[in-house]
Amino acid sequence: MNKILSILVTVLLIQTSIYAQLSKIYDFTGSATVGKEPLGGLITDGTYLYGMTQWGGANNKGTIFKIKTDGTDYSLLYSFDNANGERPDGDLVLINNFLYGTTVEGGTNNVGVIFKIKTDGSAFAKLYDFSGDAIPGQLITDGTMLYGISHSGDGTALHQGLGFIFKLNFDGSNFSVIHVFNGNGGGSIIRGKLIKTGSVIYGIAENGGLNGNGILYKIDDSGANFSIVYQFNEQHINSIITDGIYFYGTTDFGGSSGAGSLFKVKFDGTDYQLLKDFSSVDGYEPYGNLFLNGSILYGATNGGGTTGDGNIYKINTDGTGFQTLYNCGILNYKGTKPKGSFILLNNYLYGMMQLGGNSYLGTIFKYQLTTTGINDINSNLNVSVYPNPANNLLHIQSEISYSKYFIINTLGQYIVSDTTLNNKQIDISDIPTGTYLLVLITNDKKINTCEIIIKK
Repeated sequence: MNKILSILVTVLLIQTSIYAQLSKIYDFTGSATVGKEPLGGLITDGTYLYGMTQWGGANNKGTIFKIKTDGTDYSLLYSFDNANGERPDGDLVLINNFLYGTTVEGGTNNVGVIFKIKTDGSAFAKLYDFSGDAIPGQLITDGTMLYGISHSGDGTALHQGLGFIFKLNFDGSNFSVIHVFNGNGGGSIIRGKLIKTGSVIYGIAENGGLNGNGILYKIDDSGANFSIVYQFNEQHINSIITDGIYFYGTTDFGGSSGAGSLFKVKFDGTDYQLLKDFSSVDGYEPYGNLFLNGSILYGATNGGGTTGDGNIYKINTDGTGFQTLYNCGILNYKGTKPKGSFILLNNYLYGMMQLGGNSYLGTIFKYQLTTTGINDINSNLNVSVYPNPANNLLHIQSEISYSKYFIINTLGQYIVSDTTLNNKQIDISDIPTGTYLLVLITNDKKINTCEIIIKK
């Protein structure tokens, strides 16, 4: 009896410890000054978190907000109003103290807009009104222009095409469609975020290809040289990120249980590996971008798990070590239905729950990493990156010799790619304020990662 009791106590302590690692830092209430039902991920400048809600605000058409990482100093930056867009979706893009994003409704043609706003809530401007059958998706930037996708349409009012890729200047000028998808072998229903490395853009389509289950494609930023990198067997590809060697991604459905899957594939389309076949027990419908920390992938599911309300999980990049970190819905007041991607700051993963919380209208949370944080990885490999935060130069001190590096933002997009490391210094003077992942690569292709914060 005492042995059984001891085991039960141990299990309870472990469970308590696990759930104590996730803390709610903010409750959405749906009021005119707060918003409700966040959709998408957060971004950060190192001090504030920035995000959006799809409803709530002064007009109940969605909001943009900022909040400090400890949950204080919440500020409503903007309430959407139909004319300037409504129902914002996806993640914001931060560059030069401006936030850029899209809505899926509202604007002149009521099919969404591209907007910008300063981080203090001033200078809101509508940059572009979509038309026709467009359903705008998420934006990325390479520091010179904005790039994005529409899930459908062709960028005109002609009601043709099955999705398109576009680009524009930061002031909204020179909007141009660089590729229109045609279905069949060319793909349709464009998903996720684009990834840009050099002049090449990579992305995914949910449908199309020889198998009809979606494609990984690449295209020059001019719109030339479209080609299919990989044709999937799994269904409903929804996101990809990269470590510079592999793409890692998820599917909403497919797999042996129809609950979704997690995969990796090299840039040239070779070495495809199915890393995880989800089931209702360990979550279904993986949602949002994965987050890579060293050799660990973190992600979330929109359903399944212990309560059916989704979970937060981790898995090694070789497919081993899958573990549910948190079952949403066990403690409803902390939130349910995680939506969007994670960011990492000071050994905490930050994200949002679409529902749950005290008002059941969504929450912002943080999850403390215990044994797999970046600091642990760096100390094990004797790597020091300083100063951090920095504004001009980063210095690399290590017993290991690194030959190349990448700098990737929290959305998995390249800021600097495949660059030779000279004199153990990295010039970051042209990179805007934000949090990034520095990927260091040895001659024999071993990888080390480090979070860096750039402040101007």
